[in-house]
Amino acid sequence: MKVRQRFLAIFSTVLSNDLFLFLIPCFLADIIRPERRPRVSQLHATSYLDGLRGLASFTVFAYHYTDYNHKFFLEAYGSNAPGLESSFLQLPYIRIVYTGAASVHVFFVISGFALSYRPLKCLYDQDPLSTSPSHHASNQRARAIAKCQSFLASSALRRPIRLFGPPLTLTLIDIGLISMGFMRNYLLPKPTWLAQFSDWSSDALGAVAWPWGWDDDVPRSHYNPHLWTMPVEFANSMLLFLVLLIVSRLRTALLRQLALGLAMGYALLIYGRWAAFEFLGGALLADLHLSKEKKASEPSPSENDIGSFFLTKIIKLVQLSILALAGYIISWPQLGSKPPSYAWMQSHAPSSFAKDRGDRFWFALAAFATVWACGRLGIVKRALESSPMQYAGRISFAFYILQHPFLNICEHPVLGAPFKPATEGSVEQRGWGVRGLTGQSTPMQRAVCWFIGLCVLGSFLVCIADVFSRTVVVLFVKAARRFEKMVFVGNEEDRELLPVSK
Repeated sequence: MKVRQRFLAIFSTVLSNDLFLFLIPCFLADIIRPERRPRVSQLHATSYLDGLRGLASFTVFAYHYTDYNHKFFLEAYGSNAPGLESSFLQLPYIRIVYTGAASVHVFFVISGFALSYRPLKCLYDQDPLSTSPSHHASNQRARAIAKCQSFLASSALRRPIRLFGPPLTLTLIDIGLISMGFMRNYLLPKPTWLAQFSDWSSDALGAVAWPWGWDDDVPRSHYNPHLWTMPVEFANSMLLFLVLLIVSRLRTALLRQLALGLAMGYALLIYGRWAAFEFLGGALLADLHLSKEKKASEPSPSENDIGSFFLTKIIKLVQLSILALAGYIISWPQLGSKPPSYAWMQSHAPSSFAKDRGDRFWFALAAFATVWACGRLGIVKRALESSPMQYAGRISFAFYILQHPFLNICEHPVLGAPFKPATEGSVEQRGWGVRGLTGQSTPMQRAVCWFIGLCVLGSFLVCIADVFSRTVVVLFVKAARRFEKMVFVGNEEDRELLPVSK
C-alpha cells in the first residue's frame, strides 16, 4: 500500500512539473493543467485551410517515412518486383495517406490563398467596386486600394523572417547534432567548428535562403534536403505580391479574377511554372471566396422551388466528382511502371513540361481543385475545422521542416531489423524493433510494420514539433512583427495581418 501511495505521489509530482508540461504537446498539458489553457480561438471563414495544411503536412511525413523505409509501397499496385507481393496500401485513394509529393502542391495553393486573403478582403470590405462617379465613392476606392497595398508591403517585409528564420535555426542545430555523431549515417562532421560553421553558412545562403528558386530548379540543402520548398515559397510569394499590387487597381472584381486566371494559364501552359500557377491559383480562390461571401451577405429572393433543390444537388455531385478525380491524380505512384491511366496523363502533359515531369502539371491542377472543392463541400469543410485538424495546422510548419533530421536519427532505432534465418555462410540474425516484431515476409506483415512505425514515429514528431512551434516559430513571428513596427510607418490597424501560412 505504501509503495502504491509513493508511486502515485511521484507520478503526481512529475505531471505537475513545469518542464514536463513544456515538453509534451500543449493539448495534453492543457488536460493535465486546465487552468493554463488559453482562450479557445474562434473558427473563421478560412479555418478549413489550416486543417487541410495540417493534413498535407502529415502526408508529406508519411511519404518521407515510406520512401526511406518501405520503398516498395511507392510502386503501383501489381507492379512490384518478384517476391514482393503488392499490398492494399498501394491501391489508389488508399495511397493518398503517403503520397506527399502531391501534397507539397496543395501547400502552395494554400499559401497563395492565405497571403492574398487579407489584402483582397480590404477591397471587398471597403466596397471599392462601386461605379458611382461621386467624390465619396472615389475616396472610398482610394482608401481600399491604399489599405490593400499596405497589407502587401507588410506581408512582403515579414515573409523572409517568418519563412527562413525557423529552417535556418534548425540547420544550425543540426551542426551540434552532427558533431555529436547523431547524423553520421548522413553527414560527417568537419574537422573544426569553424569549418563546420563555414559549411553551414554556404549552405544557408546558397540553398535554404536562396531567393530565386521557382520550382524544380533549386539547390538542395545537404543539411536538410526537404527545405527545397523554402526558396520556392519565397520567390513565388514575391511574385504573388507583385501581381496583387497590379490587379488591386483594376476596376471590377471580374477583371481582377480574369487577370489572375490569364496569369495562371501563362505560367503553367507556356512556361511550365507550376508553383507560380499554384500561388496565383490560391489568390484566385481567395478572390472567388470573398466574392461569394459578399453575394451571400446581400439580400436575395428566396428560392424554394424543386428545380433549385435539384440544381443544388447536381452542383454538389459535380464538386464531389472533381474532388474524387483530384484524389485519383494525387494517388500517382512515385516509382516503377505506371498504370495505363497515369501513363496517359504523363504523355499528355503540355510541352512546357519535360517528359519525366508531366506529373507536376497534373499535381498543380489536382491541388487547385482540392482546395476549391474543400471550401465548397460542407462535410469536408467541417471535418477540416475539427479540433485535431486545427491543431495539426498550427504545428504544420514545424512538423514539415523537422522531418528530415528526426527520421535520420530515430527511424532505425524504432524500426530495427527483421529476423533472418541462418544460411550457408551466415549466422542467424535475431529480429528487433518494429520489423522484428511484425516480420517482413508477407504483404500484411509489411503493412502492419509500416502502420506501427508511422504511428510511433509520428507521435514523437508531434511532440517535438509542438515544442518547436511554441518556441522557435513563434519567436520569429514576433520578431517579424517587432521589426515591422520599428521600420514601417502607418497605422498599426492597417498593418496587422492574419497568420501567414507555410
